[in-house]
Amino acid sequence: MKHKDVRKDPVPVHPKPTLKLYWITALVIVSAWTAAMSLLNWWAMFSETWPISLTMVFGSFIAGATSEGGGAVAFPVFTKLFDIEPADAKVFSFFIQSVGMTMAGLFIYLKKIPKTSTNKTDYQKLKAYSS
Repeated sequence: MKHKDVRKDPVPVHPKPTLKLYWITALVIVSAWTAAMSLLNWWAMFSETWPISLTMVFGSFIAGATSEGGGAVAFPVFTKLFDIEPADAKVFSFFIQSVGMTMAGLFIYLKKIPKTSTNKTDYQKLKAYSS
């Protein structure tokens, strides 16, 4: 026996948000990187500097799981372990964080993830607590 929906207002069914633009953007970035690596013949350099890529992978996991940015992980690792000049490490950290946050913002927008509380009293409590 089938059950009838006895609710007066059934839960609205929203179409699944599309992430097609996100995946197209990611594909364009990866394609551009692959093309640049091939055209400039940088694959040999990449085989020597792969630990930097691995650092950025771990940095992105930490950035996604915490409030720390990926640059907060990359900068000390670059300057202490890889002996990269602090000015270069800083610029790269800001660049990679900008790319990451842009992709995260695009994902949040396309996924239609709702904002957290915008309740003014929450802000006032936080402000009073931090004072």
